[in-house]
Amino acid sequence: MVRFLAASAAVAAVSATAAVPGVDSPAGCPSGTVFALSNGSDTNDGCSAATAVQSLSVAQEISRATAASHPSTQVFVSSSRVRGEGITFGSNDTAISWTGISLDGESPATISGSILLPPLSTWQNVTDPDTLARIRDTTARSVVRKLPLDGLATADEVGRLTRHGYAVGAAPPPMELFYNGEKLQRSRWPKPGDPLVAMSTVQNGNSSAPMFSLNTTRPFEWPASALDDDGIWLEGIVSENWAWTYNHAIPLANGSMTLQYPEQYEVQIFAYNYCCHNRFFFDNVFEEISQPGEYYINTTEQAIYIIPPTDSTNERDMEAGDSQLTASVLSTPVFSFQPDAVGVKLANVSITETRGTAIDANEAIAIELRNLEIHNIGLAGATVGRASNLVDSHIYNVGTEAVSVSGGNVTSLQSGDSRIANVHIHDFAQWNKVYEAGVSISGVGNTGAHQHCQHVVDAHAT
Repeated sequence: MVRFLAASAAVAAVSATAAVPGVDSPAGCPSGTVFALSNGSDTNDGCSAATAVQSLSVAQEISRATAASHPSTQVFVSSSRVRGEGITFGSNDTAISWTGISLDGESPATISGSILLPPLSTWQNVTDPDTLARIRDTTARSVVRKLPLDGLATADEVGRLTRHGYAVGAAPPPMELFYNGEKLQRSRWPKPGDPLVAMSTVQNGNSSAPMFSLNTTRPFEWPASALDDDGIWLEGIVSENWAWTYNHAIPLANGSMTLQYPEQYEVQIFAYNYCCHNRFFFDNVFEEISQPGEYYINTTEQAIYIIPPTDSTNERDMEAGDSQLTASVLSTPVFSFQPDAVGVKLANVSITETRGTAIDANEAIAIELRNLEIHNIGLAGATVGRASNLVDSHIYNVGTEAVSVSGGNVTSLQSGDSRIANVHIHDFAQWNKVYEAGVSISGVGNTGAHQHCQHVVDAHAT
């Protein structure tokens, strides 16, 4: 379990001496310490806790100016939301340390790539009869709500569903919703835990233009979802038992189904008693929205539809807005390190709710990542380059691989000298459910030790 170490003593030590009235941000901080706190203001100088700035990008500008005369510059940060682009470290950030601190003494500094959505009490009740008629569950029709995203998020921030899977790779997933930090479920059928769908016959197994029948007629009751917006998507196995796929499904007039994008192998049916037989479900189905917390994003309309989450202990607060409903929007890495970023340190922060990767330090040198919590991430948790360390951390609920390290040169046998140690990893590969590692070590001379990996996704039973 990761413990976030409060930096209260360090804050107290510098707050008394760091504040210098009249110092402009470009001049840096004489104490060598910069503060970016959630209760700060970007019009402040950032040189003490009392005069903290608020945004990480402004703190970075001040820290770069500070580092010109203080080679061991420290930046203390509390919780912050990053939007548009993440924080990129380069040569001007060399040897700067970024450390999370807690303002309330309990919660870790949380850096998120999400936006805070309005309270559910302000969302629209859905009254359009044609829209309501599409929803199969009659109870859901009376409780579903709608939030237009105009003014809240751009189309690029919302994103689109895309083809991914075995030998295809994955782009960032579209916007995902979170309720008090827990990821909600995009509308799908069958629901998680219910028996999955199978093919009954294959009329044409051609990988580029397959045609097959199902053991159910249910998907043919979703004509609007199949034809409009992003369409419906098949997720699971339709060919070789390792070739998990996420492909745009197209119901045909003859009662069969095809896939928009080519598969890697011929579509075929394996015997039920064969390992990892073909099973799948359908994602992004508005007609099947029914369970508390289930949502559907209409990217043409740029609107979210949701069945309000239930909170048996706090339903009133949920309506009042005391509970948080958030949406991931950032598709670039939250923190990225360029090749000339050397000796940067990042510690004691929680990175969460982003569509892209949390940390991309694949090409950087001597990066120290310590005591991090990385979770609810659309793509990878962290990629590490040469002479770098990722230690004492917790990584979970990530879309692709949890950690990878690739430093070193396999031709010259120059050692990478990077280390991954004491990292608790679980529930990874949630977006791309094939050939994604908990810890991937390549290159030369890199080590991993004392990882605890659990709850690996089963692509055949999701």
